[in-house]
Amino acid sequence: MKLRNSLLALSLITFVAPAPAQPRPVCPPASSDQLTMRWYETEGEWWGNWEPVAPPTTGADGSRIATYRAVLHKNNEQVQSNLTITVTGTHVDIQRTDTPNMRNTCHYRGTILATGRAQGMYTCSFHPKLLTWHAKIGDAPSPYCADNDPRLGVVWHEREGDWTGEWSPTGIAGQFSGHFRKGREINDAPLAITIGENGINHARNWVTVRRSDARGTCTYEGFLDAGGWNVNGRYECSWGGGNLPWSATLGAGHP
Repeated sequence: MKLRNSLLALSLITFVAPAPAQPRPVCPPASSDQLTMRWYETEGEWWGNWEPVAPPTTGADGSRIATYRAVLHKNNEQVQSNLTITVTGTHVDIQRTDTPNMRNTCHYRGTILATGRAQGMYTCSFHPKLLTWHAKIGDAPSPYCADNDPRLGVVWHEREGDWTGEWSPTGIAGQFSGHFRKGREINDAPLAITIGENGINHARNWVTVRRSDARGTCTYEGFLDAGGWNVNGRYECSWGGGNLPWSATLGAGHP
């Protein structure tokens, strides 16, 4: 009797097949085009991350041309710039305009080496003496590639001065919706976040955040801690208040 009751109970159980797993976006194979990669550049005491902001184009003479955004650092100093990089064969020519002070310009010339590096000389409007520069052309994923990093799929709990923020992923790789609060003041802004190599030791612990709203734009940069789920850094906004501290806990602060 017990066996028959057990069989009857089993026959009443409805088995539901598990839902098929959603395919995760997959990055294409690494590109060999230097103008889809980040450049990690050094010039004297300054070092910078140069990041592509649009796919490269081809000029009438066959040269490759790309627009980059650069953030340069020296101790606590920071400079943001727009770059136009032109590559013809192994020759590279770079025009740099600093923002927001667009009167500061620089002109770089150099050669791309077979080792994946570039080097050359440059001059600036504020320092006409010929100086040296060199860069590692990074192997970080292209910013046009969906990034599967789990830290880009959780809410970031951010602090900057008297403001706190909750940065929530939108479902599009690297795109976040930021909600900021200070007392009764609130502000919402879209954010683009990347996690990649830095220009010092090329460890993949460098965070870059681009924010834009009605007032202008902000750039946040910082290093992840040893655990990889907390970040500290500096930021500046186009409306003022440059080189200020910020920090964030990613999700619960651990995997």
